[in-house]
Amino acid sequence: MISTQVNPNPISKARVPYLGGGCAPQIDVYEDHDSPRPNGRVNGPCCFGGCSELCCESKFMYRTLDGRDVSRVRKLVPGGAE
Repeated sequence: MISTQVNPNPISKARVPYLGGGCAPQIDVYEDHDSPRPNGRVNGPCCFGGCSELCCESKFMYRTLDGRDVSRVRKLVPGGAE
C-alpha cells in the first residue's frame, strides 16, 4: 500500500504589489486563491541595476506576516564559461 502526504499549506497564489514593493522586490504569497490577506511575503535586496548581479550574491527571504523566517533563496553569481 502506498501512502501519499498532502501538503496542508499549499501556495495557490502569489501577487506582486503595485510598483513591486519600491526599490526592494516583494511578492505576496496567499494560501488560497480567494484569500483576502497574504500569509507570507518574499522580500529581496534593494536593486541598483543589472550590473550588481554580475558580482554580488542576492538573498531573498520568505517570511510569514508575523515575522517568522520560513526559507531563503540565494541567487548566485554567474560562473565562468568552461
